Amino acid sequence: MTEKMVSFLVWAALDWGLWSILFIAINFFQRIGFIVVVFFVFRFRFKQFLQETASFACVF
Repeated sequence: MTEKMVSFLVWAALDWGLWSILFIAINFFQRIGFIVVVFFVFRFRFKQFLQETASFACVF
């Protein structure tokens, strides 16, 4: 095996490793982002619900 071949293999391995890490990171962040969005929407809805309940309770 020549030096060129070895360096090519090393670069290919590094490249593949970086891409797989990148894909895993993207997957992970998509999931985290989804959870965060759901959490914020839920919190916003919950605040609205609490305000409505409070105003409803004030009526009685």
